[in-house]
Amino acid sequence: EKLPFTVLGPNSPLSYQQAARRLAEDFANGTCFESAPYEVKEIERYASTDWRDRVLLFGKPTGDGKMRFFGAVGMRWKKYDDLPEGWIMTWAWFHPTEQRKGHLRNAWPHISRLFPDFIPLPPATPAMGLFLEKINFSHPFFLNKEFPIVTF
Repeated sequence: EKLPFTVLGPNSPLSYQQAARRLAEDFANGTCFESAPYEVKEIERYASTDWRDRVLLFGKPTGDGKMRFFGAVGMRWKKYDDLPEGWIMTWAWFHPTEQRKGHLRNAWPHISRLFPDFIPLPPATPAMGLFLEKINFSHPFFLNKEFPIVTF
């Protein structure tokens, strides 16, 4: 089955990594986060970057053999004191013209299969909080706890 996104890793084409970086900058600008949550060639720059870290890049062909990327989701392998070691969804961003078109909802089963038991990193943006509520997201870590939402 064809995935609705391209999985980027440390050896992915530079042009795809650059597209992911632009989307990460859009995420940071649109959510008032200090810095973009992804950098090109970050495995070479930061010792804390895990080789398993991935970006899921959403795009569609433009017709001239190129791709127009309109969304990205960051997945990192992390170990925190207050979270179990495993996959963390660190960010998700879709261009405003592509928001609320079901891209993340349609990709969710694929993401869950590729990154078992992943946790969206709290706090979530209000949009992500609404999405998680809409799909009835649950994870044992959040039982009897409200998923924290960041306010701007």
